[in-house]
Formats: sequence, structure tokens, C-alpha cells
Amino acid sequence: MSSMEDWERQYGEVLQRGDADPKSAQNKLDLGERNVVRARRDLDAGDPDSALVHAENAMVNAADAVLARDGYRLRGKTGSHQARFDYPRLPPQFAKFKTEVLMARRMRSQAIYDIFGLVSGEQANAATDAAEKLLIAVRSLVARR
Repeated sequence: MSSMEDWERQYGEVLQRGDADPKSAQNKLDLGERNVVRARRDLDAGDPDSALVHAENAMVNAADAVLARDGYRLRGKTGSHQARFDYPRLPPQFAKFKTEVLMARRMRSQAIYDIFGLVSGEQANAATDAAEKLLIAVRSLVARR
């Protein structure tokens, strides 16, 4: 995605534009951090499926915090997940951890709806570590505003 205009044009049907919302951004960060705690707890309890679900939720929380900071909300429609992670103003760590984000998204749906025991401890740990790093990057970005 090359520019904000391209992004808005491509994802216009799932975007809601409003005022920048630092409180909402902070709330999303706090929830993301709680989801990382949940992921670590479930990893320690031997439930990597649940850990991965919480880690993926934390990744979404991190991206949504940036969107809220900038005055965007996504409607829960097809394409909203792609719009979220294609947002041009996400910190560069989102590109760095793209593999983990995509793996978590794909496996999350399968772990919730289709297959018990699908996720390995290594996969859940990689997703949780990535989520934690994304939240750290977003926290410093949101704090600068």
C-alpha cells in the first residue's frame, strides 16, 4: 500500500472516519497487554490453541490502537482484517512480524472453529512474542501524540 489515499480508496467500505481518539487507543493497548498475559498463561497451562487466539487478539488490539489514534474505526465486515494490517501508518514492526501475524490469523480461525490441538507451543510462543513486540512499538507511537 503506497499511500493513505490508496488505502482509504481500497478499504472505504469498511472504514469509519472520526476524530482522533487517544483514550480509545489507550484502552486498546491495555486490552492488548491483557491478551498477551492471557496468552502466556495459556501457554504455561499447556493450551497453545487458546494462547494463539489471545496473541492474535493482541495483534488486532495493537493495530486498532493506531487506527483509533488516527481517527479510524473498522466495521466488522469482510476485508476489515486486511484493511487493519495494511494501514500505512502502522509501525515498521508490523512488516517485520508479518509472517507471525498471518500465521496467527490463519491458525486462529482453525483453532476456534475446526481443529483442536492444531497449534504447537512454538507457534503460539512465536505469535505471543510478536504480539508483545507490536504492542511495545504501538505504545511508544501512541505516547508521542
